[in-house]
Amino acid sequence: MNRILNLTAYDSTSELADAADEFEREMGLQNRKGARPNQAAQLVEIGPEILELFHCGCEPYASYTADGCLQTFALRDQRIKDRVGRQFESRYGNPPNKDAWGAAFESLRWRALDGPEIRVGIRVLDEDNRIWLDLGNDKRQVIEITASAWRVLEAAQVPVRFVRTPDSLPLPVPQPGGSLAGLRALINVDDVDFPLVCGWLCGGLRPSIACAAMVVTGAHRSAKTTLCRILRRLIDPSRADMLVAPTSEEQVMLTANNQWVLALENMSTIPAWFSDTLCCIVTGAARTTRKLYTNSELFSISLRRPVIINSIADVVARGDLADRCLNVTAQPLSHAQRLLDADLWGRFEQVWPQLLGGLLDCCSTALRRQQEVSARPCARPLLRPHRTRMATGRSTRLETSSSVRLRTAPTVLPECSPCLDVLSAKRALHEKVTHGSTIQARKIRLMQPA
Repeated sequence: MNRILNLTAYDSTSELADAADEFEREMGLQNRKGARPNQAAQLVEIGPEILELFHCGCEPYASYTADGCLQTFALRDQRIKDRVGRQFESRYGNPPNKDAWGAAFESLRWRALDGPEIRVGIRVLDEDNRIWLDLGNDKRQVIEITASAWRVLEAAQVPVRFVRTPDSLPLPVPQPGGSLAGLRALINVDDVDFPLVCGWLCGGLRPSIACAAMVVTGAHRSAKTTLCRILRRLIDPSRADMLVAPTSEEQVMLTANNQWVLALENMSTIPAWFSDTLCCIVTGAARTTRKLYTNSELFSISLRRPVIINSIADVVARGDLADRCLNVTAQPLSHAQRLLDADLWGRFEQVWPQLLGGLLDCCSTALRRQQEVSARPCARPLLRPHRTRMATGRSTRLETSSSVRLRTAPTVLPECSPCLDVLSAKRALHEKVTHGSTIQARKIRLMQPA
């Protein structure tokens, strides 16, 4: 039963203090020794009991088990505060105050930074010629891709951790023996651009190397946005699948830091500052800013992301960004070719597991064949593309004939393009190369897969 302390019933301060102590003891707000409990200390005591504390770089993280699966969040995430707060209220009968949580957070952060270091990523991680793709489902399953094959790992088998944002959506369990050929019927690009689309998808699963930004252009009502949504959903489905143009560099970096694919909608122009930021995001960048409520302490965001942009006109005007872009044209659609959204996405859902399985096969083959692809040294060696590229022929199931042989051919490619593979070679052989003032000739030796 609740009680009210009548402050007017006491004649002296000492009597009021004694009455207050008695009141607090009766309400359970003091321990047996008569000392007022320290909520921050209680939160710090609860934290390690229900959380696994660790760090990745300078960022503290916490994991806990829910419904039999290990879930990972940044220590500052509201879901961690909710988890600890509910446990505190269950144990002591009242919620912690904000000041107590602020003090407890600092102590838990120190413990996390003193704990083990574990790699953490959003959707995709790679290390030592091995790729992990988070399916994002309730079972916390992860795909492991190696040079020999790919397989589905259960939560207990995964050596890395993934964080998920509230907008993240799950991928389907991929189907072995799938193919990317089914994607051809869902997107309106020509036979020259389709291999580039497949190459961008494959490059989007290698976070340690640069993946060219894809710029989708086309006439009005050519389904550019739908094309971008299909490609994004294939590797990184999200509730916020297409984003409007950001207004500051800080907004761009924070947005990219909280999702894997940065997909931008209906860009009419790209300002100079935004062009420079996109270049950094494609090849890898870190942004440092002052932490809130501090004068000298800095907060750093380091990332590299796949980027996809759609626009009616070609909005890439600066040469440094043009070097990092693949240009794809959305072909016009006739009235008979148009589908209702429900019909289109219904077809996509049916073939999604096969498409994802085919993409994983391509990535596995690329890991196996990356030493077979070579390129002449370019003018800027620091931006030299990685040799890991998408495989072709029977391994990717993109060719109709199993007797297709790849041969050495002169190729014209963007100077810093990360798509130096047979896909870009096909593009060059079809003489569809843009930004001629910033490209140079190269030769690539491509071998037929065994």
